[in-house]
Amino acid sequence: MAEYFVASAGSDASDGMSGPWQTLSKVASSSFSAGDTIYLNRGDVWRESLVFPSSGSAGSVITIKPYGSGADPIICAADIATGWSKTGGLTITYEISRTLPANCTAMLWQDGVRLTSRANTALVDANPGSFYHDTTGNVLYVSASDSGNPESNGKTYEMPARTFCFKDNGKSYIRVEDVEFSKAYAVDATYGNVEISGKHNYFLRCTSRNTRRHAFQFLTGAYRTYADYCTATDVVASFAVSFFQHCVQCEFRYGTITDSAGYVTIHGSSGAATFMPMLCGAYRCTMSNSSRAADVTPVYFFEFYSNVSGLIRGCDIAGVTTNNAVYFKEGRVYSFKFIANICDTSLCHTDYDWLFLNATPGVQVLHNLFFGDNNRRTVRAYTGATGTVIVGNVFYATDEAIDVDAASQAGTLSDRNVFYTMGTRVGRWGGTTYANLGLWQ
Repeated sequence: MAEYFVASAGSDASDGMSGPWQTLSKVASSSFSAGDTIYLNRGDVWRESLVFPSSGSAGSVITIKPYGSGADPIICAADIATGWSKTGGLTITYEISRTLPANCTAMLWQDGVRLTSRANTALVDANPGSFYHDTTGNVLYVSASDSGNPESNGKTYEMPARTFCFKDNGKSYIRVEDVEFSKAYAVDATYGNVEISGKHNYFLRCTSRNTRRHAFQFLTGAYRTYADYCTATDVVASFAVSFFQHCVQCEFRYGTITDSAGYVTIHGSSGAATFMPMLCGAYRCTMSNSSRAADVTPVYFFEFYSNVSGLIRGCDIAGVTTNNAVYFKEGRVYSFKFIANICDTSLCHTDYDWLFLNATPGVQVLHNLFFGDNNRRTVRAYTGATGTVIVGNVFYATDEAIDVDAASQAGTLSDRNVFYTMGTRVGRWGGTTYANLGLWQ
């Protein structure tokens, strides 16, 4: 049970024990035994990706955790952009030559804050705090938020350089504590800050932020892997937490998801039941995007798609959306439970339903509190969402609580729900509208 240390001021020529290593590349190229611990120096930032090389064993995990004092260590997928020069013919725009790595898309951060992407240099020059990446000439243009010279204004500029921060590489029995992951900016949806495909791995109090795709990505092969008390935030173009294809019994628990385009997706493989996420989901999390940046386009907060089973339970859910908040998409859903959540439905877009079951039979909606009027249906079973169970929920100040169409009636049950201060109607069943509770009963 050896202890290894890594610090920015270290040296890879060291043995990592009598003196710290310097890089995560050294960690990735080393071998570790069950029970070993790798300590990362607090306050340090590694601008590298870490592909972990070894597995622990049951009862003797390999641990990655901080040492020293200060902020959590950071594994960052972005590099600092320097060497700016004034762009000819423009007022406050500066440029550098920069080619994006394969599968990365353009982004620029100023002191950790995303700048706004513009379509051309004229717009950059007219809008301080913005950038444009010319992919043909491989030139990056920026106008600083203070309209100053980015080479000398004392601010730090970062641009994507890698598609992920940490990958367990299918290794198992790994424990990661109090580490921050940031700024992976991949195009492909199968990438994220943290990519998990091993068994019995555990993430505790980690933060994953500033990414385009996923903060935590559970991939095929992941089994009984958990992220507890973790934070996922500022995910720009996809879901903060993703369970993809054949991962089994993985959960994001007691955590926080904020200011992201989506909260959780569980995504199977259509036409291939063997690629089916099983019993994955979120437990007792707080989820909100009410303070998200203006350029983050919200998709569904939750999307469950093609041959999945899982559960969302005990979560506090709120936020602004331009679509359905919870979307059970086409495909068989096996034993899926949406249970004991507190759901603010008032900010859902008024043209969409809050929880929409689209041709997904067998979903159980149990013991939730739905509150807030968005002038649409709170729970809608549609086009063959048969066998839906809607039991023990409280609908408070919602306009139309439940809508079950004719094609979804078979085996569907609504029982022991509480309806309080309803709007113009309680709901619809088989196409018939019920204006009050007496008619509904």
